[in-house]
Amino acid sequence: MLNSINEQERALIIKLLSNKITQQEFEKLYPVPITKAYVLECLNEAVELEDDDKLWPAMVLAYDGADTDFLPILEGLLVAEWHTSHENIALILQRLKSTTSVQCLFKAATMHFTYLEEDEFFDLARKCLWALGSINNEEAREMIKSLANSDNEVIREHAQEQIQRIKLY
Repeated sequence: MLNSINEQERALIIKLLSNKITQQEFEKLYPVPITKAYVLECLNEAVELEDDDKLWPAMVLAYDGADTDFLPILEGLLVAEWHTSHENIALILQRLKSTTSVQCLFKAATMHFTYLEEDEFFDLARKCLWALGSINNEEAREMIKSLANSDNEVIREHAQEQIQRIKLY
């Protein structure tokens, strides 16, 4: 197992997120090469330990570089209840546009996570719906139609937005 993200690396990630350093400076200062294998190892360690404090910095590292090799771990994380990175995961899955993500995106759009109880705009559902609209295969379109009949008015509105965006009807 590779070393997990330490405090020095976490501090660099925070500087990057707060725009105190550029991406180029970040990559130069980060003490280990940020390879796909390293990022996947960091994600896997966070999952194995169910540790949100380990997951969020790994998600920052994964955000721009994730590819289809990341799908199994991201799809599992999207519906896992122990962390707070669901919205970022939905954004990555939207970019990847994989048909394998449809079921977990639909499920996450309808899940209730404790840390999102105050979110009256249902941003996770909106991001999941945008990802489904970007995938735009038959199964994704059926999931969008299903969410357009949700008991939740806000989720219905988000689904209608996707129906219009992808010209479903």
